[in-house]
Amino acid sequence: MREGVQVRVQPQDEFDLASELAELSGFLLTRPAPAAVCEEVVRAAVRLVPDAEEAGLSLVERKGMRSAAATSEAARRTDELQYWCREGPSLQAVEEGCAVRADALRRESRWPEFTQRAILRGVGSVLALPLVAGGESVGALILCSRGDAAFGADDERTGTLLAAHAAAAVCCVRERANLRTALESRDVIGRATGILMERRRISPQAAFSLLTEASQHMNRKLRDVAEQLVWTGDFAEPRKGRGQRPAGGKAAVPR
Repeated sequence: MREGVQVRVQPQDEFDLASELAELSGFLLTRPAPAAVCEEVVRAAVRLVPDAEEAGLSLVERKGMRSAAATSEAARRTDELQYWCREGPSLQAVEEGCAVRADALRRESRWPEFTQRAILRGVGSVLALPLVAGGESVGALILCSRGDAAFGADDERTGTLLAAHAAAAVCCVRERANLRTALESRDVIGRATGILMERRRISPQAAFSLLTEASQHMNRKLRDVAEQLVWTGDFAEPRKGRGQRPAGGKAAVPR
């Protein structure tokens, strides 16, 4: 699949859905970051599900869910509205691990505040699908339409399959990014350790201990302290004795 080319535009009953999803899945795995995967997924969603006029995708993070991609700014605001209201179909889909459908928001009672505000934005019906990987929900895909009863059983099936491929791709790309970050961190920490060994004439263990103490003293990540030393030559070494911080919090320049 060429760059920027998504799913072929054909009626759903005229192509092999499994083949299309397999092609899309392979394309998703070439994306450089989870955000890029999410952008491709929302674009594919409105092509694969005929009545989906807008789509948004959120990822589960430590501080809660965050909107990662949407087909328009209006779709992004509708998606984010759920997290502002602390209720909505995507939140329920993630919590329950299954598809959540609302055929007519004007008759919906499960999420009163979200529903009221979404209707004002012109949303008539929604379909939310969890991105499940390893038995855990890592995000949610929400499809929106202005009309009532826009989504049926076939749409739910298609969306569920798309969400499964999206979940696998997001987790794979995240793991790859984490591995790359870990390797980069190891490299910069190693370089910083080497600098301290050369300047102080100390062992690798002693140099690493200095970095660790500086990280704790400054309340900064070890990698950040190492990068500061590598790129600027500055190094905040904890004071001995009473353990007081340097005046003004400024880093001491190594001898």
